[in-house]
Parts: sequence; structure tokens; C-alpha cells
Amino acid sequence: MFGNPYGNCNIIWANNEAEARTHPVAPGCSAQIMDRNEQIFYIKSVDTSGMPVFRKFSYKEIIEAPAPSGDYVSRDEFNALMAQLAALNRELGIGTQAEAKNNG
Repeated sequence: MFGNPYGNCNIIWANNEAEARTHPVAPGCSAQIMDRNEQIFYIKSVDTSGMPVFRKFSYKEIIEAPAPSGDYVSRDEFNALMAQLAALNRELGIGTQAEAKNNG
């Protein structure tokens, strides 16, 4: 059975590869045929002399990562902030006792 059960959407559907291979294509034309049961599509082309070429492709959905919201800093900004924090900790004597315990 060929065709689309959902109306004429210019997509050719087949139940399997054998059905896709037998789909008629006019000389000098190509058809993209979607497999109903697998994540596969086929392209059947027929040259002007009537010789068919059948190709098979797998596909998967591409899910794009959400765009950054703008609430982030660059690595350089982060490193500058960490340097400021380290300098402030040294001035206040924070961390020096922990470093002394770890080193001693």
C-alpha cells in the first residue's frame, strides 16, 4: 500500500524497504520515501534511461540545547572574581588556618 493515510502532504510512506523499492518513480525523477515502522527513509531516483538508484538513510531527531539565558559569566570574568575573592580572604586571614592545618 502506497500513499499517505493522513492526506496529501507530499510525503510518500512505505511499510518496509521492499515496499519502498517497488514504489514507481518516473524517469528523471527522485522520490523520498519514509518508512512507517523504522527510523529510516529512502531515496529512489531513476535516471533518464530508466535505471533506478535506491539509497537508504537512518535519521534521528535533533534536540537543540536551550539557549543561555544571559545569566552567566565568561571564564575570564570568573577567574577575575576568584582572584578578588582570594585576595580578600588573604586580607581577612580567612583560609590561612585551614591551609596551615593541611600543610602542617
